Amino acid sequence: LFTGLFNNSSQMIILLDEMGKVQKMNLQSQKVFKIDENKTIGLDFVQSIFHSSAEKDKLVSSILETWKKGKTKLFLTYPQVGEKTLFLDCDLSIVKDSRGKGLY
Repeated sequence: LFTGLFNNSSQMIILLDEMGKVQKMNLQSQKVFKIDENKTIGLDFVQSIFHSSAEKDKLVSSILETWKKGKTKLFLTYPQVGEKTLFLDCDLSIVKDSRGKGLY
């Protein structure tokens, strides 16, 4: 069930570890970022996807805040070469196991 919801969501879903490395990307994320999930597993999401240092700084700060507070919200811009700029409304939250340990 989770895999079906994850992959068929119209929203971008990206699972990162506590170091910001990609663990899994859903199909919508792969489509928007024009990248194959197999090429991103283990890569630093911020460094490999975003090119603007201001957006990188905002995202890194928000990832760190999420690991402290449990969730964060932020807005990012993602300029695509030769295409329109995307405005991303992001909700970051921690996925926890049954013991409350953060997984993603």
